[in-house]
Amino acid sequence: MTGVLDHSSDPEGGPEDLQRYLDASSTLESSRAQVEVLERSESVESFNHQMDLLKRRLTSEPRAFRDLFISDGMKAVAWEFQQPELGPEFVDMLWSMLLRDDDSSTILMRFVWDLPLSMKRKFVRGIDAHLSDRYPMFAGLSVDWPMNNGIPPYIRDSEARTHDFGLVNQGYLGYMELGHTARDVDLFVWLEVLRDKQCEEKPCELGVFLTGKASPRAAARSRSTSRR
Repeated sequence: MTGVLDHSSDPEGGPEDLQRYLDASSTLESSRAQVEVLERSESVESFNHQMDLLKRRLTSEPRAFRDLFISDGMKAVAWEFQQPELGPEFVDMLWSMLLRDDDSSTILMRFVWDLPLSMKRKFVRGIDAHLSDRYPMFAGLSVDWPMNNGIPPYIRDSEARTHDFGLVNQGYLGYMELGHTARDVDLFVWLEVLRDKQCEEKPCELGVFLTGKASPRAAARSRSTSRR
């Protein structure tokens, strides 16, 4: 029984640990007392009141907070577009948000859609410069965009065509054969629609035909009639 109450040889205990515990307890009690005093101050009471109101509003109107964050985020996006060129980090973040296919991506697509042509060109230069490694069809896209450059449908290479009778022109969905997702394809098509929106020198396949310009179908009928 000797040594049972002798803690001097205990490597995990000792007077130092006890003293540290007492000091920590004293500090904790002192901190608690200070918190209780500060909680009764006017500024802290006002702060806690505002926090309670925010919590209640977040519970009852979650959409309002989402709209607030989206609004602040769009201000940051607009600021980036005011810079001489879009940087790689911003372009990567912007494209990642577009890929999300949610409310925020829809707002971003509308934002880019409504930009003046000079800003759209800045966007296209950004994805050309910073996303071409991931999307080879973006390489050189900004050259003569929008009138003389775009993303073509996927054309199977000659080596692949020698092994079957599959379609040569796979359309935009053909890019999924290269590992791109359906959402990637949606954005490729969106970029083409964005480009087509700027084409005012000729009737657009997508969009409103210009006044005085015949649609391709009407033009085809007129040629057919003239041959008769």
